Amino acid sequence: MAVGYKSSLMEHALLYRPTKVYKNHHAAADERASNALLDAFSNLIFLGCDRAVVNTGVFNGVIRRLELKLHRPIQWIICLLHFNELPLRHLFERKSSGPSSSTGDIGRNLKGFEKLPFVAFNINECELPGIDPTNLSCDQKYLIDICTALISGDGSSDLEKRQPDKLNFARWLTAANRILRLYISTADPTNVFRTLVVFILKIYATSWFRIKIHHSIKDGARHFWHFINSSRYFPNKYRDIIEPVISRSAYFVAPENMLLAMLTDARCHIRTLAARRIIKASEISPDCNCFRRFVIPAVNFRATDYLDLIDWQACNVTPSTVFRHISCHELLKKIQDDVPMDG
Repeated sequence: MAVGYKSSLMEHALLYRPTKVYKNHHAAADERASNALLDAFSNLIFLGCDRAVVNTGVFNGVIRRLELKLHRPIQWIICLLHFNELPLRHLFERKSSGPSSSTGDIGRNLKGFEKLPFVAFNINECELPGIDPTNLSCDQKYLIDICTALISGDGSSDLEKRQPDKLNFARWLTAANRILRLYISTADPTNVFRTLVVFILKIYATSWFRIKIHHSIKDGARHFWHFINSSRYFPNKYRDIIEPVISRSAYFVAPENMLLAMLTDARCHIRTLAARRIIKASEISPDCNCFRRFVIPAVNFRATDYLDLIDWQACNVTPSTVFRHISCHELLKKIQDDVPMDG
């Protein structure tokens, strides 16, 4: 080893999903680590991550580089919980002066109010999905409890004594909790404040818990449509803020993810349509488009069903890699025989 150079040990753990079974562990003191990982990734079907550019860059992101190394496409599974935070982040009139402070009218008051008493409140404009709180974090339990209080108009003394976690704009769940807690203690909230709270209740919190309950990747496109469908009733000036954010994060409306949702749809004719689209795509590109560049499709915000979120004719339709081990003939037969595709 050259004098003055240090070596670093790179450790990588690999898990099988959805069982979370430990698969393997690699540790190497040099570039052999990347080669070992590539060997382990030889059977990789999809890769899950957040939408940070280092992961999702279309030319040099982690997923794209893996695709080029493996000479085949990988299913892009980009975290929906992370996506769920982005519209709230842009809707909130935040001019940040640090990770835990804000200069906006609401943001300035998100610290130091925790012991203020509850006032009369009630926003019965939504219904939260039922969820078992057993496996929820403290922040998530607080969110569901304070949302329930706002919807019912009944805040318990225990909730009044509980304090939300410290404000951190890197974790928007804490900001959402604090916004709701501040609202409960505000006697005469502005219309802007109330709109922000309604957004958290009807869209942010509802979508968060829907994703936690139905967390399979097959439900991604349906969650995405639910988010859009819930937000379309907001005034245009707010939709003008959040719709560009939604469009930039529309990974789950890529054709391969849409087809995955369609193949597991409760409606038989939708499953059949998905199978036929996969067969057609396979005939057009029998090599599975190994060097296709992932492109986020344009989103149809007027769609009345998740199927119509994109213009299929304008998209480069590629089959879902999740079902690459199934031949087109076998896939169509499974659909015709009504064999569930949820496995």
